[in-house]
Amino acid sequence: MRAMGRLQKVLTGAALLALAGCSRGGGDHPLPPAPPPKPAPVAAAAPVAPLAPAAAPEGAEAVDAALSAAQAFDAKAAADLAAAGKAEAKIHAAAEKAQASAAKAEATPEGQRAAVAKAIAAARADADAAHAVITAGQAALAEAQAGLVAQADAALASCGADATLGAYAGCVTLTTERPALQKNVDALTARYTAAEAAWAKERPRLDEAAATVALAR
Repeated sequence: MRAMGRLQKVLTGAALLALAGCSRGGGDHPLPPAPPPKPAPVAAAAPVAPLAPAAAPEGAEAVDAALSAAQAFDAKAAADLAAAGKAEAKIHAAAEKAQASAAKAEATPEGQRAAVAKAIAAARADADAAHAVITAGQAALAEAQAGLVAQADAALASCGADATLGAYAGCVTLTTERPALQKNVDALTARYTAAEAAWAKERPRLDEAAATVALAR
C-alpha cells in the first residue's frame, strides 16, 4: 500500500508539472515576428546656385540700341501706312465735297450762300488737316532715313568687323531686321509720295470751289 501511495504521488506531481508548463506557454508556441527596420532618412539635395549670365561683348550696347530703334520703327510702320492712306482719302473726299457745294452756289439764293461757303471752308479744313498728317509723316520718315537707317548700318558694320560681336544675338537679329526696316522705309516713301501728289492735285480744286462761291456773292 505504501508503494501504491508513493506511485500516486509521483504521477500527481508529474501531472502538475505538465500543467504548469502549459500555463507558461511552453516552447512549442512561435515567437511574434520582429518589426520591419525603419528606413534611413534621405539627405536633402544641396541647392544649385544659378549660373551667372554671360557678359555681353564689347559693342553690344550700340547693337542693342540700333536693334530696338529698328524694331520700334517696323512695329508702327503698318499704322503709319494706314494713316497716310486715310489722309489721302480725306483729301480726295474734301475736294469732291467742296466742288459739289460750289456747283450749287449760283443756284442758291443769296441769303443762303453763306452756308455754302461754310461747307466749302469745312471741306478745306478737313483737307488741310489730312495734309498735316502727311507732312508730319514725311518729316518722321526723313529723320528715320537720316538717323535710324545709318545707325543700323553702322551697328551691322561693327558686327561684321568682330567675330565675337558678330556671334552676339543682337547682331544676328539685326541682320534679319535690317531688310524689314528698308522695306518699310521704301513703302512709306511711296505712300507719302502718292499722298503728296493727291494734295497737289486736289488743292487747286479746293481753291477753285472757294473762289466760285466768292464770285457768286
